[in-house]
Amino acid sequence: MDLVPRNNVEKWLQFLGNELPVIAFKCATQVQEKNLPGAGKRVNPACVDLSRGTVSYGASSLLKILHSLCQTEAIKVGLIGFSNVGKSSLINTLKQYKVCNVGSLRGTTRIMQDVNIDNRIKILDSPSLVVSPDNPPVTLFMRSAFHRDDDDNLAHANKILKHCEKQQIMLRYNVPDYRNSSEFLDLLARRRGLYKKKGLPDVEAVAKIFLAEWMGARLCYYTVPPASCSSHIDATQTSAMKKRVNCKLLDSENKKSIKGVRNPSPSCSIPFNFSHITNGILDENEIIEQKQEPSDLDNEEEMEDKDIGEDQKETQDAEEQSASGKKTVKSVSFDKPANTDEDYDFNADFN
Repeated sequence: MDLVPRNNVEKWLQFLGNELPVIAFKCATQVQEKNLPGAGKRVNPACVDLSRGTVSYGASSLLKILHSLCQTEAIKVGLIGFSNVGKSSLINTLKQYKVCNVGSLRGTTRIMQDVNIDNRIKILDSPSLVVSPDNPPVTLFMRSAFHRDDDDNLAHANKILKHCEKQQIMLRYNVPDYRNSSEFLDLLARRRGLYKKKGLPDVEAVAKIFLAEWMGARLCYYTVPPASCSSHIDATQTSAMKKRVNCKLLDSENKKSIKGVRNPSPSCSIPFNFSHITNGILDENEIIEQKQEPSDLDNEEEMEDKDIGEDQKETQDAEEQSASGKKTVKSVSFDKPANTDEDYDFNADFN
């Protein structure tokens, strides 16, 4: 919640709170291994100095809810979400030191990982949800966990710019008025001193930098909640969840967290005009496997399989011909004629 304006946080809390209890959360982004006492050495996690990490908000509220659900037995909490939204950072914040790998690149978490918060709470860190292909193209790019180096960066930058206000883009990147995305990238490349040979602006390089800022946490942008959205959770489940949580206490703690967090001003953040909720794939049978180019090792294995198949075919043909009583005659061709007396190799006597 520290990456969007305060009024936008309040709107999303109200919108999402119609279905399930919501916690306004801010991760401790600098809880890393180097903050541990005796960096580079094995230390006891119970002796970690917690005062050296950045302050987080919402962690105590989340732990209160989880402890209220495990009064009779231990629980395992599944943590799900799209790529690069802070799932592993949330676990590190609750654990108060680094136990999960985090990074600005999408798809950092590749395998399931169980993390013991205490003796009664275990959190399951999982890879990101798969974005459904029926989403708009800009959503597929910004939420998909799959990213290739050969993607068309210019086309992706154009998709993002179409959903942003021009005045906010001009203020954020300090560029004059532009007519289209190509002119914007040209101006931005000149602004940042990115040139190719013969003094031409390096549009490809600046487009890659532009997209990296939108994928990371350096750029503050936000979306407005949609006016209406069909609920995908049954009303009985919603009421059952709210009975297990003290919603009034949670609302008061959310208000305290919002007041304590330093949010960016509306002038420093970019509104992203998009009201479509991202759809994910919940059934693994709907996932379309991407075709990958075979590696050199795979090519060698295919060639070996092909040679083995040809040898088996020749053996089978020979057996069929012998069974039918036919003799097989193999024609042999030599590059050189047979050795004559003049071509006699005297070294053969000494072998």
